[in-house]
Amino acid sequence: MSLNENGGLDKETRQKLVQLRSTWPSDFDGSAHLFAEGERVDLKWPSDLDAHLIDGKLQLTFRRTLETPLDLSRVSTRVAFYESTYFYAFSITKEPQFFGRGRDLQCERHAFQS
Repeated sequence: MSLNENGGLDKETRQKLVQLRSTWPSDFDGSAHLFAEGERVDLKWPSDLDAHLIDGKLQLTFRRTLETPLDLSRVSTRVAFYESTYFYAFSITKEPQFFGRGRDLQCERHAFQS
């Protein structure tokens, strides 16, 4: 794989990267972890994968949906991004956005550095 003449990724290269990242080892437990009231919530495997080169860095995006629907309107939840089985580096590049409904929605964010 290589960059195109503009220093970016062409469609074919993006598709190849997405294909490579669409197959996950059976012992990979994911990097996005959701907890509701302290209990782990199962998420489906990543879907809607895409790849982009932004400011010289490869960005892979994906969506993880709930395995079983869960009413989160009155539940304390926590989302954590970490990876315990393979090596990935995570960074927050933009202010996180929170989406929800209702006046009672309250969110806090905490970033930990090692």
